Amino acid sequence: MIRAIGALPAYLLFPLFVVIGILLTVILDLIVRHWVRPETRERASPTASVTLQVTATIFAILIAFVIVDEYSQLRDTQAQVSAKAADLAVIQENSRAFPGPAGADLRQATLVYARSIVDHGFPRLKNHAEPDPRTDQAIEELFAAVQRVVPADESQRAAYEVTVDGLDGLVRTRQQLINSSRSTIPEALFWLLLTIGLVVMSVAALLDTRHRSSHLFILSALAIVIWLTLALVVSLDYSFSGLIKVTDDPIREFIHFRAAR
Repeated sequence: MIRAIGALPAYLLFPLFVVIGILLTVILDLIVRHWVRPETRERASPTASVTLQVTATIFAILIAFVIVDEYSQLRDTQAQVSAKAADLAVIQENSRAFPGPAGADLRQATLVYARSIVDHGFPRLKNHAEPDPRTDQAIEELFAAVQRVVPADESQRAAYEVTVDGLDGLVRTRQQLINSSRSTIPEALFWLLLTIGLVVMSVAALLDTRHRSSHLFILSALAIVIWLTLALVVSLDYSFSGLIKVTDDPIREFIHFRAAR
């Protein structure tokens, strides 16, 4: 469910959460005014104020922890993409040490795999936390192309070892990117944040500001902050979708520049 919501475009996700927050504000205000007498609100207001400070502080600490964790995961995932592009460049450049069809086949297999990542692998990770079959087939063909290379001298053997290391790096980052496409935080933690946010709004609704328009404005402002923050948490939860997401630009640059040589 969170993946589906987080996949919404930012121009829909954030306004949607703002509308939900304002609607809940109005509903809570109507409930309080219908079921809680004015004198009760006046007496409970000091206690509600202290409770609001405590719950809002807990909410802010948890939100900060979650957002920092999500953004760290996103930065790590982007670093993995850059590492994959670097490994592709290593294989591509060292393949020039092998003359004849073997080197040409290796360069072609590297380019096919890079294009498959961009065209199929990343779009697959955006919606599913599993590898793309066509991209898996492309890396198997790249392995086969490396295995067909027979180094003839010391220079080619050195280039071959570096190529194999680059191939190992591609396999490592492949699994790391699959893991990174999964949810960053447990779903239960998101529902806990949502519950605390609702508690904060409910306690704030009990405050006695003695001026309904101002009261609704203050509650609406608080709700907007809470729900925009929750929208940010949802948006950052998956590294390959949302407002801030991993980009495949390093691999595209490899395809357009390095592989074109």
